[in-house]
Amino acid sequence: MDKRLKWLAAGGSAIGIMAAEAAAHSGHAGGHGLAAGFLHPITGADHLLAALAVGAFAARKAGAPGAAASGAFLVAIIFGFALARLSIVLPVVETTILASIVIFGVLAAMARRIDLTPALGAIALFGVFHGYGHGLGAMAPGAPGFLAGVVASTALLVAGAAAATRLAGGGAGMLQRDIN
Repeated sequence: MDKRLKWLAAGGSAIGIMAAEAAAHSGHAGGHGLAAGFLHPITGADHLLAALAVGAFAARKAGAPGAAASGAFLVAIIFGFALARLSIVLPVVETTILASIVIFGVLAAMARRIDLTPALGAIALFGVFHGYGHGLGAMAPGAPGFLAGVVASTALLVAGAAAATRLAGGGAGMLQRDIN
């Protein structure tokens, strides 16, 4: 395994452990409306890291494939939120969210070598679990506003990460020479 890829895997694991400590989906302190939903992706380490990695992946794929990745993540969050609000049970939610952070990091680092279809499947699957976690923690009266805030904030995080990746010279082709 390439030395840089080992460091990426180790870093992703460390970040995943930190995200587990955040326990971001056990409830949402500070309210359940639009503002709380908007702040949660920024203050919840798991969601923040996932959104940033999806944005970096989108920048590395560029164009329509990048937009598809961003859109898949956002739609999946909405779908997962709805599943939770409908009391449909998904297993191992926190573990899957934790795993998503590592997987998203690998997808971002190896975007040029990974086929789009399985990557979109992974992004959508893990997005469902992120949305589900938010849906479990949102209180019924403020749930629609909370979801709107989560989606708006996540869209901004994904777009910001994509823009930052491109500005840093890390758009399509970044790390390709490093991971080969």
